[in-house]
Amino acid sequence: MGFQTIIDNASNIKIDNRGMTATTTTRGGYTRAVSRGGQPWIFEIEFPSGPDWRDYRRLVADIMDNQRHTAQKIYFNSAGHEWIFGYQGNYGGTFSVAFTKGQRTLTLQQSATSGYNFRIGDIIQLGANGLVYQVVEDVPYTQTSVKLHRPIVEDSSTGVNTLKGQQCGFNVYCTSLPRFNMFEINQFGFDGPFVFTETYD
Repeated sequence: MGFQTIIDNASNIKIDNRGMTATTTTRGGYTRAVSRGGQPWIFEIEFPSGPDWRDYRRLVADIMDNQRHTAQKIYFNSAGHEWIFGYQGNYGGTFSVAFTKGQRTLTLQQSATSGYNFRIGDIIQLGANGLVYQVVEDVPYTQTSVKLHRPIVEDSSTGVNTLKGQQCGFNVYCTSLPRFNMFEINQFGFDGPFVFTETYD
């Protein structure tokens, strides 16, 4: 139940993994920008309005119990969501990788025998409890270096088994929790979207 049910029944999903950037404009009109790091995944989820309150009463009680102070893991792997983060490569097994904290690349210790290890837009998770990273360049089977969308936060390691595509789980807090409202007969909805923000405790 809980947050995962909200994801599985979402009517609209917005995904943001943009980095934090500071910009300044010179007197001559030129713009300068510098990355401020970060780039957590942020998910804005809208839940459909109008389902039967009796079907979701337990869900609402669970959500209100966890509120904004309990981290949970969410997945985008339910029927109808498989296309969002589906793996595009050709390797059927589990990749083992080596990486260095603070770098934007990792090294695969296995490889597909044809096609691609990863395609741009694929996601990869460093261990069952690690963060989720997005691949930003195609990785043909002849290549073992994978470029990621942000620097690696986890401590440097070798031989870490990874998850990919729909297997990946995002550790999140609910940073914006809407109120629920009742209307008509036995119908309910929420007065705004849920916002889930990635954490690394």
